[in-house]
Amino acid sequence: MKKLTLLVIFPILCLFLFPSFGNALGFEGIGGSLSIFMPDGPADNSLGFGVIADLGTIVPHINKLKAEASIDYWGSSEEYTGFGTSWETSWSSILVNATAKYEIPIGGSFIPFAGAGLSFVRSSAKSEYKGKTALPTSAETSVSDTDIGLHLVGGINVPLGGTLKFIAEAKYNTGGGDSLQILAGIVVKLK
Repeated sequence: MKKLTLLVIFPILCLFLFPSFGNALGFEGIGGSLSIFMPDGPADNSLGFGVIADLGTIVPHINKLKAEASIDYWGSSEEYTGFGTSWETSWSSILVNATAKYEIPIGGSFIPFAGAGLSFVRSSAKSEYKGKTALPTSAETSVSDTDIGLHLVGGINVPLGGTLKFIAEAKYNTGGGDSLQILAGIVVKLK
């Protein structure tokens, strides 16, 4: 609960202490993404999807420092069978991310970036066992966890003319199960 309170209060406090942050931010674009999640642990690699919101420049005087919000989901399951028994395990996570990205000005047709941010992570796992004995038996367990994590990100933005932007990035997430995420997305710029 303390982490959640800090996650909510810290950004609001920053807006009061540094009002130019609030004046620079704005909803500038929205898009979608597809990802490959490679979790650290027993879960297999999995496909995921998400929504991206481009929030514009964080500080008015540094126009290469951008803010982004996103929501990502991934899930995976495995089933083991043999000798009249089966065991099914499934994992899933929802990540709500706030990311600051610095665009590296190199010129050319794409813009590399590096950044970091905070994540609100909701993870769950479920296992179900069914076995055959003299009497049929079954058991089910499930756990869920909510955590705050950090992530590091690097990638490229490719303007696709007019109002579209292609994003390719790699993101390492911590909290609620570490994972490497390879993401490709399209953002429609509204401003």
